[in-house]
Amino acid sequence: MDSFAPWWGQKLAMPAFYKREKMERFYRQWNSRLGLEVLKIQQMNQYGLYPTEAEKDAMTNEMEAYITACNQHD
Repeated sequence: MDSFAPWWGQKLAMPAFYKREKMERFYRQWNSRLGLEVLKIQQMNQYGLYPTEAEKDAMTNEMEAYITACNQHD
């Protein structure tokens, strides 16, 4: 099963690396990745398997807006 956890989360198991701020950042990034997967599923349900070029552009813009919002929050 796929896990969308950030790759660097494995380091948090080491006591020398663990800090509360790092754990909070890890969960923020993980939630952002899960949100992106939810957005992709919603787009697939909305546009179907064969979207038009305009729909592809709309999906791309929506995903870029989501990623930009996540990066600004992080």
